[in-house]
Amino acid sequence: TAPLAVGASCTTNLIFNPQAAGIRNGIFAFFDDGVASPQYVALSGVGQIKSSQTINFTAIPNHIYGQPSFTISATATSGLPVTFSVLSGTGATVSGSTVTIHGVGPVTIAANQAGDTNWIVAPQATQSFSIIAPVIIVSAQPASSQQNKPLTPLTPTYTGFVYSDDASVLSGAPILTNQATPASAVGNYAILVDTGTLHAANYLFSAQGSTYTITPPPPPPPPPTIVITAILALSKRSDGKFVADVTVRNTGNSTGNNVTITLAKLNGVAGVVNPTLTSLPINLGSIPSNGQTFMEIIWPATIGNSGASVIQQVTGTYTGGSFGGSVHVTLP
Repeated sequence: TAPLAVGASCTTNLIFNPQAAGIRNGIFAFFDDGVASPQYVALSGVGQIKSSQTINFTAIPNHIYGQPSFTISATATSGLPVTFSVLSGTGATVSGSTVTIHGVGPVTIAANQAGDTNWIVAPQATQSFSIIAPVIIVSAQPASSQQNKPLTPLTPTYTGFVYSDDASVLSGAPILTNQATPASAVGNYAILVDTGTLHAANYLFSAQGSTYTITPPPPPPPPPTIVITAILALSKRSDGKFVADVTVRNTGNSTGNNVTITLAKLNGVAGVVNPTLTSLPINLGSIPSNGQTFMEIIWPATIGNSGASVIQQVTGTYTGGSFGGSVHVTLP
């Protein structure tokens, strides 16, 4: 109620909310202090009732953390599009109809349809599912050590991470127990593995044993050996003299010291060192393991004719032993 001055006007909003379909009539009455009060305005309109709708939401199976994104499906009986949202749970998000996994645990997704001028809001439909934690296999890197030597420290291994996860998502530590000792017999021994205090938000753990190997100690080094040989390559010079290129080689595993050529005869004639023409013996010094040295010995042309079979004799000494011998050779 409000006063209205002479010649003034006012506006009244009327809401037509029919409760049945078809042509609907009504009367709007207003009162004043005039003699014609009340006054009436006839109303008429066509009523249209919104239809109800429901949502059919397809069940969502359980998933495992590590699986790719997946799509969900729901339809409204009105044919209008359905929107999705996560109602509870932190293990997944939804964008459009695509669900992306972020963690483990129960998740409930709601499907809604807001209606329009012909359809009322649909009752919310929900589907719940679980995201299951995958299993990390906890083990130990196989290791070994020689008998009676310190044991190799044990290192844990982890397999089964998904997405871009790695050991940085873990807290705590496993317990690794070596059944071998430094004095254990040669062979394989169990590494016992327990998950210990390991924890991860999105994983479970399973322990898997490993193997530690005690290997034999290395064999003792061979006793020191010195094996000196002298090899003569015989030739004849243009002046008729015979020359031998002598290779003195040590095939032992230790250095031969004070190696000396004491005698070199060809057909019973002693040779001399070339080019100094000094008589033997000659000291060649030390020859290391697998080492060699060279010298040249010369004989006069008078020792025999080319093609004759003669005896070649070479002898020598080194600290702790001797070498040499005699062979038949053909004069070149």
